[in-house]
Amino acid sequence: MKARKAKMFLFGAIGLLAVIVLCCTAYISIRLYVNQYIRDNYQRRVSIWQETAGHIPDNGIVFIGDSHTEYFELNEYFPGFPVFNRGIYGDTSYGVKKRLAESALKFNPSKVFLLIGANDVNKTNDTNEVIVDNIKDIVRQIKTAIPDTTVYVQSLYPVNRNGKNSSLVSIFKLTNERLSAINLLLESFCNSEGIAYIDMFSQLIDEKGQLREDFSIEGLHLNEAGYRFVAEVLRPYVEN
Repeated sequence: MKARKAKMFLFGAIGLLAVIVLCCTAYISIRLYVNQYIRDNYQRRVSIWQETAGHIPDNGIVFIGDSHTEYFELNEYFPGFPVFNRGIYGDTSYGVKKRLAESALKFNPSKVFLLIGANDVNKTNDTNEVIVDNIKDIVRQIKTAIPDTTVYVQSLYPVNRNGKNSSLVSIFKLTNERLSAINLLLESFCNSEGIAYIDMFSQLIDEKGQLREDFSIEGLHLNEAGYRFVAEVLRPYVEN
């Protein structure tokens, strides 16, 4: 009897180990696929912008950022305005710095809306100060190269780690405590240098301090209602 129980335990342990290995393998495969997609998507979009930069008219309105920006259907929400989307899924402040010429500096936009930094938290071990220093560098490069351009720095958007549809795989290391700390540093910088700061964080949270579930797909990215709300907040800055 003891030998039979031991054999059953061994088979169970082997089965459990096999499941764990399969799950880990699947997770690693998904991460590798996503990382490859991010690299390919970055290069594809930058290549397009390199080709088209010389044909973009002056006084356009440029949105630079990560997936929050890439998924923002600007032409739908701001019809009749010369809006240009320079968002790339998965991008970081380092990526924006590398592509800043194609994203804005090669033409003469009237306005630049910047939203970047969340992926720095997920992809690097940088401190909040280092992340904000990178964003400061981006802003200063824009102001130096195209001084007549108005720069708007958006706060990082909140997340919802506890929603019924929340995906911790997508949210990963992001917490509202960390995002708030970065936003405080960003706001302080903007105030000290006369840069317009748009606090989207406080307008996107619910009474529990989480990203509103009715604005979110999986606790990180915005759905149609979320973008509609963001568009209304940004409309005065875009249209005036």
